[in-house]
Amino acid sequence: MTTLQLYIAIIAGTVGVAIWTFSRKIKHLQQTRRERLKKQPDADSVPDFTTPAKGIQKQQIKRMEARFSITRRTIIAVLLFAGAGLSAIPFVAKISPAMLPVIMAVISVVIGI
Repeated sequence: MTTLQLYIAIIAGTVGVAIWTFSRKIKHLQQTRRERLKKQPDADSVPDFTTPAKGIQKQQIKRMEARFSITRRTIIAVLLFAGAGLSAIPFVAKISPAMLPVIMAVISVVIGI
């Protein structure tokens, strides 16, 4: 195994462990918040007689799960891009100097979107 392969394997392992750790922490936090929402005695600050309290509670849980889903996807994408960037460092010397600004521009456009 060459040093380059070892470097990429270490980066991949570190990113994998980081994704696993963050996913577990986010899932635990999501379960804690779901339990707290279910135990909440009154879903509204002002009682609303048009919608039942269970309907409001289900809406709150659904919205909370949607936010956690977005957070989880964002963290995974950021960690994967960081790992890919770190893995690409040894190959920067092999790229022609004229292509480096083009690559950086493409990366900044993708991040901006």
